[in-house]
Amino acid sequence: MKGFPKTVRLLDGSEAVLRLMVGDDAGALHAFFRNLPDESRLVLKEDVTNRAVVDAWARELDFGRALPILAISGEGVVGDATLHRRPHGWSRHVGEFRIVVAPQFRKRGLGSVLAKEVVRCAVDLGLEKLVCEIMEEQEALRKLLERAGFRTVARLRRFIKDIRGKHHDLLLLSNDVGKVWNSLGDMVFYKDFSTF
Repeated sequence: MKGFPKTVRLLDGSEAVLRLMVGDDAGALHAFFRNLPDESRLVLKEDVTNRAVVDAWARELDFGRALPILAISGEGVVGDATLHRRPHGWSRHVGEFRIVVAPQFRKRGLGSVLAKEVVRCAVDLGLEKLVCEIMEEQEALRKLLERAGFRTVARLRRFIKDIRGKHHDLLLLSNDVGKVWNSLGDMVFYKDFSTF
């Protein structure tokens, strides 16, 4: 995928390097997930505290199915955004977007930068739509996604259970990425993202 690695400047003047995950990143990525506060891990789809899960991702890297973009600073991995897609079938034009940012890098614009990169990659890959599934309580992420052109298209009541067993409503957000990207342009797209 073109455009990586790249150094980005965040709102506070600090920098992070964005690059695609490689197999040797398993340890650093596992440490990133393990150091997240419990409330951040509540909303993740997989048990990322299990090293075997992260090792399997690293061993089975397939950019045709999942494109993991890591944000690296002097502290190691500080953000992870992934574009999941199916190369065949009736949803081959749709990508799924997932994002996690270290708490100390939130409200510094890293989430916005990662979202922008996922949208750019989706457009470059010829995808027409991006979807993102979030818990209703993830207000900051929902607002970030809405500013990126996502709209809530479905709410499934008590559809998911967090790692503690509590039920939550699932929001499905969708973005017609080609239309939004083409109408807003590359840099204008994220000019006022400062809350994630």
